[in-house]
Amino acid sequence: MRLNLIACVTFVVSFNCVAKPVILDTPDATVIIVRPIDQWSGDKDRQNFSLKGFQAKCFSLSRHGNNVDGSLVDRVQEESTKLGFSTCMMGGDKGAYLSPEAPVTLIPSEMDSFNKVQDYLFKGSVILQGDPATLQDRVSQKRTVGNVVEFLTFAVATKIGLSSGFGGANSLNLGLNVSNGVGSYPLDAEFRIRSENMPLLKNVPYDYSKFNSVDIRKINSTPLNVTNGEIIIGYKKVKTAELESELLTRAYVIAGGLDSNTAEFVAARQEDYQARLKIWNDCVAKGECKND
Repeated sequence: MRLNLIACVTFVVSFNCVAKPVILDTPDATVIIVRPIDQWSGDKDRQNFSLKGFQAKCFSLSRHGNNVDGSLVDRVQEESTKLGFSTCMMGGDKGAYLSPEAPVTLIPSEMDSFNKVQDYLFKGSVILQGDPATLQDRVSQKRTVGNVVEFLTFAVATKIGLSSGFGGANSLNLGLNVSNGVGSYPLDAEFRIRSENMPLLKNVPYDYSKFNSVDIRKINSTPLNVTNGEIIIGYKKVKTAELESELLTRAYVIAGGLDSNTAEFVAARQEDYQARLKIWNDCVAKGECKND
């Protein structure tokens, strides 16, 4: 029997606070969702587009190279319709448009390394972009010379040294203590997640030891792709196609913010901004970063 996903009959849902991940708990799995629309971005214009897209009540889930099964797309669109959204094929101020990457499966013992990698890259991206308090003004200036994409996307991952090993980061003054765990652990998780597919997000602390396996999906907000999110599914029992489909249907609805509102997004972005500002200010206080 199909689950009543919108009513969440079989899910225990924890929203924690607005900027924290949404957690769905079931007898068979736990799903952790970080919504792209909750993340702050230095590209103010495009970030405003994502709010306009949500307010336009138009949503689409991309198959993105067949990373999402067509029947699953149909089910997500059906659920989005129940929430008052029409189907659209455009992004920006024309609608909300999610594009998931292919999943990466890790064993629970690898999740500690994954979280360290994610935390390392998130902090590194903040530092490489510079003071968050001035970032949006600097991005606006760069837009006039057409150099925004390189500035904000994680082509800078290679500058941090991810693709050649984390030791490469020592040559960069990132204000990160790479010798304290991050640079020394086995790179089993660099491993199977290419640098460009690593979600640039704060890591999600959780006890993953109770799961048999963990699937991680990076979620892009396309076509503008200003921010990304992720869906982490920890399977308590054997993973089946039917179970995965049920969980992902609900997860994609939540990842799109379809059951939320603009006020929550704005509050979440402010919290994300404050986290970035703290990273930068701590780096400045250590004498490893300089304000603009």
